[in-house]
Amino acid sequence: MNIYNLNDYELIYLIRDYNEIALNLLLKKYMPYIRAKIYDYNVSHKCQDDFFQECLMTLHDAIYSFNEYKGASFYTYMNVIISRKIIRLYKASNIPEFPDGNLELKVYDNTSLYGNNYFDEGLKLFSDDIDRIIYYETYHYGLAPRMISLKYNIDIKVIYNKIQKIKKVLRQLNID
Repeated sequence: MNIYNLNDYELIYLIRDYNEIALNLLLKKYMPYIRAKIYDYNVSHKCQDDFFQECLMTLHDAIYSFNEYKGASFYTYMNVIISRKIIRLYKASNIPEFPDGNLELKVYDNTSLYGNNYFDEGLKLFSDDIDRIIYYETYHYGLAPRMISLKYNIDIKVIYNKIQKIKKVLRQLNID
């Protein structure tokens, strides 16, 4: 059996049987993902290492707290936990929000939004870029409306209205 050919679930099973090689392999597998996630949140360069270490500890905790019987994949579970950790670190630190000064509305092209994840179905429902961005930021990153308002310079009332519209569409399709 070659440990490098195992999927996440098999590695988690081995990790729970105290296999250090499997733990190191899974941590190394998600290191580039964590760095990309930190980059997505525009963390300043001087804080990136601290955020990275905190996220690695969060990943370690996620490995041991993951319950495959809850219906979510490990990637989804880990993604939500790490996103929430980065947001908490932002709020707890004295870092100015979005230090690069880039607050304008980002327009995503279809190739960047329609990846192979469980958000595809929801993203395809919305033709308006603002709806897509609010859906993506709310359901993928778990950002609060206030954070979305600051990040994209959109009025908070518009965001709340769009979230209600998104929830209504999702309820009609039983996705939410």
